[in-house]
Amino acid sequence: MPNDYISREAAQEFFRKRSEEYIGHEPVPMSFTLTGVVNELKTIPAADVVEHKRGTWITAWIKGTEFQRCTECGTYIQSIFFANDYDVNFCPSCGADMR
Repeated sequence: MPNDYISREAAQEFFRKRSEEYIGHEPVPMSFTLTGVVNELKTIPAADVVEHKRGTWITAWIKGTEFQRCTECGTYIQSIFFANDYDVNFCPSCGADMR
């Protein structure tokens, strides 16, 4: 089962509103037991998130030419691009953050 990510602010707001509804109620409502909290968290919509990959450039020599290889996807880029104004903070193939 993949991870679902929820917004911290959405969860805090959800339980703040829920707690205001039950102020002064005895016994404690089911939604404030551990099982109730877990079930309530399942009702909060998943946040729109993207996995953040981090990689590094590793120097490799192929037939006398210097390349940089992405540690995440293995893509090779000629090192000459690193000397120019080419954006090497991200891998152009997988999007890994190289900073």
